[in-house]
Amino acid sequence: MSEHRHTPDAHGPHSHSQTRYAQHLDELDFERSLHGCASRGDLASVARLLSRRRDVNAKDSNGLTALHYAARTGSVDVIDALILAGASVNNTSSELDSTPLHKACAGGHVGATKLLLKYRADPLARDHDGRTPLHVVASGPNSVSRTELVDLLMTAAPEAFNARDKNGSAPSL
Repeated sequence: MSEHRHTPDAHGPHSHSQTRYAQHLDELDFERSLHGCASRGDLASVARLLSRRRDVNAKDSNGLTALHYAARTGSVDVIDALILAGASVNNTSSELDSTPLHKACAGGHVGATKLLLKYRADPLARDHDGRTPLHVVASGPNSVSRTELVDLLMTAAPEAFNARDKNGSAPSL
């Protein structure tokens, strides 16, 4: 008589719950990480983690630094704390080559953009499509913040007006 052994199937009845559990753990890890705290604008937690000598320029699985997340949400206090702790203002994301300045501009965050420019973020930095932060702002909706962002970026780098992306397009203002 042959012996039959049951081998767990990767797609068996428990695989869905295991996947959800793993996803939940990943989400908890993110929420507790420097990146998660920065994305929520949680300055107290960011300061606590920085005091434990966390690598301020570490990239997460999406290739983003904590500064990218803080810029994306416009958290000026967190941006300031991260930069003072040594965060690189011109660090690019792994896949899209976007900088924190690209993220702040995409979110329409005037205060974050001002602060990043104050700390010498490159207004001519290019993402993987060859777009500068001005291209990002120009492709967004018309708003008061858009006008302010255009003024900030044009003051910082007037030549951005003529910058061409990979498709040969200049920012359309």
